[in-house]
Amino acid sequence: MAETDKYISKIHPYHRGTWCGFGDVHYRPGGTCGPRRQHSYQLVMLLKGRSRIRWNGAWYPLPERHAILLTPGHEELFEFSRTTKTHHTWINWNAERLPSALIRRVPAVPAAFPLPLSVEAMMEAALRRPAPTPAALDHLGQAILEECLSVLGPATTAQPLPPPLEKALACMEQRAEEALTLTDIARSCGITPPHLVKLFRTHLKTTPMKHLWQLRTARGRDSLLATGLSVSEIAHRCGFQNPFHFSRLIKDRYGKSPRELRKKAWGGTGI
Repeated sequence: MAETDKYISKIHPYHRGTWCGFGDVHYRPGGTCGPRRQHSYQLVMLLKGRSRIRWNGAWYPLPERHAILLTPGHEELFEFSRTTKTHHTWINWNAERLPSALIRRVPAVPAAFPLPLSVEAMMEAALRRPAPTPAALDHLGQAILEECLSVLGPATTAQPLPPPLEKALACMEQRAEEALTLTDIARSCGITPPHLVKLFRTHLKTTPMKHLWQLRTARGRDSLLATGLSVSEIAHRCGFQNPFHFSRLIKDRYGKSPRELRKKAWGGTGI
């Protein structure tokens, strides 16, 4: 990817198979990428922060823990959160090598969707060090694309989010650790709570508070793997009133308790 170097805080090695490649990058607040011409099929997965993508002149949102599938032949510009660091991974597939049966299933318009745990796990496997063999990377790349296409379905496409919804997502990102209520979030974007709930259900297929707790849980999981803070301290910093609620949501989403997640990751076996 053609990034602006001054905004990159960390970039990991790029692992390549024979017809697909995997990357991982961290951006400082205010980072951008592009404008550029897309020459391949690309899946961008946003793990932390927020981004939006200008694709053929229209803006498409990419919230935290979501992915978006991009197609070749279009001009793009990525803008990342101005208030927090952004971490994303990506896969490029060579358009000439991608099976035609898969190409026919790719939406013509960018489609953002919640990042499946199965895709996240396969990405972690692809980005491990030492890198998997090219053949293994090719198998992972095809499996990830097939999984994403099954989630998207034949008629799913993304449309730019309404401005009030964009503001609500920004409010959650910036104030996730606070004791936010539905009324607080609705007030931040100038609409009523019922209207906000309707916007979330229509455009993101979830509710505002469920999205907020998923955001807090994902950030808590990142802190578990990246720091030595106690479970109680992480829960507090991520906006949970008690560690029991945090532990329950972690186990519901990742299938393991916070301590089990950390032990397995720090033991070098992955998640």
